[in-house]
Amino acid sequence: NPVDNEDLTNAQTVVSVTSKGRLADVKVVYPPGKLEGEKDEKYKIYEGRVAIKAQIKRDKGDSQPLEVAIKLQACDAKTCLVPAIIKKEVP
Repeated sequence: NPVDNEDLTNAQTVVSVTSKGRLADVKVVYPPGKLEGEKDEKYKIYEGRVAIKAQIKRDKGDSQPLEVAIKLQACDAKTCLVPAIIKKEVP
């Protein structure tokens, strides 16, 4: 999720996909975020549920599980939680 605000790049959502085998290509497609903020402090956010898609090309014969890691930071109008990384292994 490109937040489109240089000061907030550490808070943007980032999805990464890794494998014990070599991945030929990984392309993550982020939906557009909702524009928030005031005058000089504009940025983009995700609200509620968001589908982030990833296209993965594996080497021929690779059937190792994939590890998907999502770096995110949850906030409301008054405060933000500490950034977190959620990891999930998928077949």
